[in-house]
Amino acid sequence: MRTREKSKRIIHGGMRVGEIVTLLPEAASLLAEYGLHCSGCVMGGMETLEDGCQIHGFSQEDTDDLLSDLHTLLQSQSPFSQELTIT
Repeated sequence: MRTREKSKRIIHGGMRVGEIVTLLPEAASLLAEYGLHCSGCVMGGMETLEDGCQIHGFSQEDTDDLLSDLHTLLQSQSPFSQELTIT
């Protein structure tokens, strides 16, 4: 296990939805609030957040709002959270 600084954990529109949910499991419910149920969808592992937003008819402003809310959620996480990587 290793501790990772929050500043290194940046979420962006080019990330796959599955990566976002792996990084920030709480994001699944936030995505669902926006109407994106991608975390439970097979496409969530393959499409980027921007792709998912576009497919679901989001405007650029909606996508930016979602990214802002994801960053707020990420910043609310404990700086002492740990990441376990199994290879």
